[in-house]
Amino acid sequence: MNQLILGAGNMVSALLPNYIKASKDTFSIYTPSVTRAKSFAEKHSINLAETLEGKYDVIWLGFKPQMLNSIDIASYAHKDTIIISLLAGSSVEALSAHAKVDKVIRLMPNTPSKVGFGVNLVYANFSSEWLNQFKSDFSHCGDSFYLNHEEEIDMITPFSGSGPAYIFEFSRIFEKKLSSFGFDSKLAREIIAKTFRGASEMLVLEEDDSETLRRNVTSKGGVTYEALKVFSDSGIEDVFFKAMDEALRRNEELKNLT
Repeated sequence: MNQLILGAGNMVSALLPNYIKASKDTFSIYTPSVTRAKSFAEKHSINLAETLEGKYDVIWLGFKPQMLNSIDIASYAHKDTIIISLLAGSSVEALSAHAKVDKVIRLMPNTPSKVGFGVNLVYANFSSEWLNQFKSDFSHCGDSFYLNHEEEIDMITPFSGSGPAYIFEFSRIFEKKLSSFGFDSKLAREIIAKTFRGASEMLVLEEDDSETLRRNVTSKGGVTYEALKVFSDSGIEDVFFKAMDEALRRNEELKNLT
């Protein structure tokens, strides 16, 4: 199979290297400026498409959703081409109509795919032997959740797709506070990063739910209790819910752009 990657943004850079290594297909990458595509192609030993020509068996959409209508994907697709979209909010119906193809995979990854710990949401409107091979090769990027209903991707995206950004922001805040006490910034980062990693491993491996795990490290009147009380009194749960609602609202807006 001849695969074309359109775009070389952060999500493409995080997601595709492990998949490219696992796949036996031929890959080319294109960006209008060529610069980022050239860097990606050289780093991962794939073809650089300085111009777009010919037809491709698989086309990855890794650019911004707002750019979809300005790219004539149909010119590079044949009747059996498979579209794999990383575009938030762009529906299978819209993608199929734009590219003039029947087979579409919507994929919402997250950046930990770069280190093999991605949480990737996948919805495909078809089944085939190639799709089974794709599932096998794609497993090298982390854990993939194959959903039965397309709308589930839109509902989960603010949690898994955007989730790493929230973790990085919490980490930044903790590192900043710890560094303010005079600790070296590299030491602060390592301590916080490994604290997050350890807690995440407990969430994965322990049978207890999140609330129970939290209670297990919280003694009334203790250090953790006082910090959590500030969070609670500040209405942090309501803030989180509002943030997720805003993310979902924006996702709906993106649908209307395609």
